[in-house]
Amino acid sequence: MKQGEASDREQIVDLLARLAQATDQGSLEEYGACFTEDAAMHLPGAPAPVIGRDNLLASSKTRRASGGVGPGSKTRHVVSTTSVRVAGDTAASTSYVVFYSTEGAAPVAKAVLVYSDSFRRTGAGWQLSERRAAPG
Repeated sequence: MKQGEASDREQIVDLLARLAQATDQGSLEEYGACFTEDAAMHLPGAPAPVIGRDNLLASSKTRRASGGVGPGSKTRHVVSTTSVRVAGDTAASTSYVVFYSTEGAAPVAKAVLVYSDSFRRTGAGWQLSERRAAPG
């Protein structure tokens, strides 16, 4: 593995962590900064992908208003077992995710997912351009 590629991998794993933390307890500004303008999110059970940063922000705002995620929701996305493949200014990763609710005395796993993500290097650094979340 080349030095630049190792740095790219570290930056992408850090982006995944920042995105999970922004989803659970960060600001919508922090959340939106993780995505390209034309990013797409495919969620299990959703009739269609959410496309575009503005639409992703609106969708997150709706989920936060329902109490399902975001500050005060007592939820956590634990992203692990991540593999990253870099190809110039694009990259892809696969991660395992457990979505927890910490409302009771002990955390409860609400979902186990696999994230298949695509990234692009932009002027703002690496950003997520597409996420396919599947049960797993």
